[in-house]
Amino acid sequence: MRLKEKLILWYFGAKLKVFLALAGAIFILSFSDARALQDESAFFGYDKFLHFTAGYLLSDAAFTIQKNNNALLPLLLPTAIGTGKEIVDSVFDWKDLACTGLGAAVRVSVSGVEELHFGSLTLEHAKLVDFAAGYMAAELVFIIQKNDEILLPVLIPVFASAGKELVDGYFDWKDFGYVSFGAVVRSLLRASFKF
Repeated sequence: MRLKEKLILWYFGAKLKVFLALAGAIFILSFSDARALQDESAFFGYDKFLHFTAGYLLSDAAFTIQKNNNALLPLLLPTAIGTGKEIVDSVFDWKDLACTGLGAAVRVSVSGVEELHFGSLTLEHAKLVDFAAGYMAAELVFIIQKNDEILLPVLIPVFASAGKELVDGYFDWKDFGYVSFGAVVRSLLRASFKF
């Protein structure tokens, strides 16, 4: 398939992906209260979903253009563009950059890549999904409880992960650890940096 055909297919696929990203945004926004939606600094504000979508689509474009499933360029390209955009802006917004990077990471996670290689470091795709599950579960608890208490955002994902591992019949400590680590990272970011 030639590059022109790939770009045409990517363009039409991108429209569907934008629709799916916006549908996900509406789902997440339904958990937020009205004041958080009006506040542009809120983590799940409209601007943040535009950054997420941009990161997703830039990562998708990198996958489309390159000839292999290497995840390095699809992660670096949106992050570099997002960093450049924030440097050009009058105020460097870490949340915007994080949402751009999160969009790229989500695209990489659905690419079918079993492992991500960064030099000698290897991350399994399943472990990244476990980390993301813990992180997002903690975020949803923060949204629902509407305060910065970190006890429930850590405990609920940890207990849910332990329950899942017990139901599986084989307790995988690595899966449990990555989910727990994701919940702890999200809670520490919220408590320490109000992010």
